[in-house]
Order: sequence, then structure tokens, then C-alpha cells
Amino acid sequence: MADFDTLKRMIRVGATEPLQWHYRKRKAVLPEGADTGRYSIEINNVPEDALVIDVDKNLEVRLFSSAEGAGKRVDFMIVSEAEKTILFIEMKKGNVDKPAIIRQLKGGLCVFEYCQSVAREFYGEKRFLSDYKKRYVVFSRIFANKKQVRRKATGGAHDTPEKALWLKHRAAVRFNELMA
Repeated sequence: MADFDTLKRMIRVGATEPLQWHYRKRKAVLPEGADTGRYSIEINNVPEDALVIDVDKNLEVRLFSSAEGAGKRVDFMIVSEAEKTILFIEMKKGNVDKPAIIRQLKGGLCVFEYCQSVAREFYGEKRFLSDYKKRYVVFSRIFANKKQVRRKATGGAHDTPEKALWLKHRAAVRFNELMA
């Protein structure tokens, strides 16, 4: 069975955000901030096969102490089979504590690795999503306006939590900008 089919079987209905149409292409709208005032990020031109998993809303981790950040997690993971990529996305409306954000991104990686373990042990998928690229993205100081702004190339992949792509004052972005 293909990895992506296994992932869709693993993730329960209601734990994902549906893709929406946007000028004959797909977009993902990522809602956040139930406790601090609602806001959202729009990711335009998302691959049609993308699966948007709302990790923060659907995973309550109370097993670990919070002293070292082991119970932290990202807000969303977006998985695309066509792009062979997993995006770990964290969103903050205001100012951010960079070390705390890095712990949340690391928590997202732990959630992903747990999914790999579940696929291995319960679905017989020994190399589940092992050839997918990982990209880490942080949206901070999110404005209410949805104006698109081009991102300047910063060089280097954002393939670890410590090297995450930080986007400030952005409420909309194109998927390919997050892949660079």
C-alpha cells in the first residue's frame, strides 16, 4: 500500500482541514487562536493531494512534563505525496520566544516519527514516508490583511527546527515559497 493511502487511513476524520478552491487551484486555510482571538493563514496553490493535519487541535499530550518542552507540538502538518514533502507549521499572532518555537517544531517532528512508528507496527509499512523532505515554517506577527508579499530567497533549506523559515507579517503565502 502506498504511504499516502496509509496516512489517510491512519488519520481520523475531523483531524484534517479541507482544501478550498482559489482561482481554479487549491488553497489551505489554517485557523488558529481560539484562546487569543481567531486568525488564519492562507497557503495558496497547494497540491491537490495535500493532507492538512490540525495537530494542535487534535493531539492532547499530557504524558510528558512541560519543563523541557517534550509535550509541545506544531499547529499543523501538511503532507503532499506529489511533492514528497511534509511541512511543519507553527503560527504565532504576536511576538515569539524563539527557543519555545524551536521546541514546538521539534515536537512536530516527534509526532511525525510517532506516525512512522504506528505505520510500521500496525500497518506493516517499514519505510513509511522515509523519503519525504521535511520543511519547518513559522508564521509570526500575523496581520489581519491577506495581502501577498513575495519572500526574498534566504539561502539554504529549512530542513531542521533550528533552521526554520520565519515569515513575519504574512497572512497569505504560496505553497512553493514554503518549499524552497
